[in-house]
Amino acid sequence: MIKMSITIGKVLGKFRKQSGLSQIEVAERMKLSVKSGRKYISRLENEQIKQPFLNTILVYLDAIGVSWATFFNELSILKSKQSHAEIMSKVKLPVGYRLQKKLDRDTLLYEKQVQ
Repeated sequence: MIKMSITIGKVLGKFRKQSGLSQIEVAERMKLSVKSGRKYISRLENEQIKQPFLNTILVYLDAIGVSWATFFNELSILKSKQSHAEIMSKVKLPVGYRLQKKLDRDTLLYEKQVQ
């Protein structure tokens, strides 16, 4: 299993910011007290809660108005991009202008497919 550099909390925070909501507003929508709720949301987004319950994630997503399908699709895309980066970092570059030019072309085509 690949350890993702961009993880659940960061993606949740990204979607919250895109929704234009503060951590306090999310806490209120999740029916949490303002003070402890904002702190909990902050800990969740900053990866201090290592393995949040699925129900917590779903309630959070509902509070910010993002579907679970959108969230998990984003995680899938990020995992694919990270896998691509790991694979490309292990590729040994060929020697010679013609081989380098072909590799650059093939890499560009592959990266377009990944995006």
